[in-house]
Amino acid sequence: MREMWNKKTEEIKGANIKKYVRKFYKEVKETSKEYQQQNIIYKDDKGKILTEAEDILLRWQQYFQCLLENELQAQEKNENENIEELEGIDKPTYEDMTEIISKMKNGKTPGIHNITVELIKNGGTEILQKIFALLLQIWDQERMPEEWEIGITCPIFKKGDRRECSNY
Repeated sequence: MREMWNKKTEEIKGANIKKYVRKFYKEVKETSKEYQQQNIIYKDDKGKILTEAEDILLRWQQYFQCLLENELQAQEKNENENIEELEGIDKPTYEDMTEIISKMKNGKTPGIHNITVELIKNGGTEILQKIFALLLQIWDQERMPEEWEIGITCPIFKKGDRRECSNY
């Protein structure tokens, strides 16, 4: 993004230096339409205004920690209720896995690994066999890979006050 703005600025400077007045004003007008200054102001949990980048990052960290703690508590409750139900489940089969993969929706954003659903679906039998081997390993060890616990979180504004983390 920064490169695009630098390139645009150089074009405007060049038009000004070469005395291309019409082009200069046209570029400035287009650029000013595209640019929207973003206020980087948020509120802490008590409503105090935060303007320093470090304070804002700390606020987002606290907000997400609170969300995750609530989610983990609910998840633990569900896991405790479902443990008995899981005892009688058979080991997954290759056919089960391929059926589930075929039902997955295309166009979803990949995680930190950058592997898309389309790649898995169209990667052929070798990829499916490797995924199945990994699935069986996870089943036998009853443990997910640590890398799968890493996620990318992008807050998306819903509605209300943009300075409130809870509105994202």
